[in-house]
Amino acid sequence: LHVRSRRQRQMCIRDSQRLKNEYGHMLDRNKEKAPYQFPQDKMTKEEPEKAIKYLTEDRQINKDLVMKLVNKGFIRQDERNNVVYPWGKDGEIVGHNLEGTYKKENSNRYKHIDPSSDNAHGFSFQTGQGEVKNHFYFESEVDAMSYVSLNGLTDNSKYISMRGVNNEALMHRELADHAKRYDNTPVSYTHLTLPTTPYV
Repeated sequence: LHVRSRRQRQMCIRDSQRLKNEYGHMLDRNKEKAPYQFPQDKMTKEEPEKAIKYLTEDRQINKDLVMKLVNKGFIRQDERNNVVYPWGKDGEIVGHNLEGTYKKENSNRYKHIDPSSDNAHGFSFQTGQGEVKNHFYFESEVDAMSYVSLNGLTDNSKYISMRGVNNEALMHRELADHAKRYDNTPVSYTHLTLPTTPYV
């Protein structure tokens, strides 16, 4: 019977941890991402009242805008009363993220991105059916809707959430997709960061 000394056991644990650190991220990168599928079965079958109330009352977003986005399927609510923001690409949903409609005292609001989502895209909505002339980029979905609530909609424009201040990859993809589709760049593209509200 071979009995390891305490020092040998410590060395084994240390070596095991080192291997995990060195190769763990590599394995994660090589792991294939599961195909994305929007969880329609997890969505509420009723009117998304919690989502509407949170956006219009807590976040003070224009109700007409919220209802338009709800009716078009751009805003949904799951069975746990989270706001669901689908990400569209060419008429298909390629990802989504969640935002809680309530938060516990002294804690952050629940936010989640589906891990199978196509992260080159995000929540967006646009005006007009023709060529998009203007791109407006925002830190969050609420910021995009708040801006429109205060300033109104601009014709032939797209409003895009970057899911963070420094998500330049999403901006570059949007501009590249625009150039591919219309063989030019938007007349203007603006990155707007609104003041942080106490509800975030």
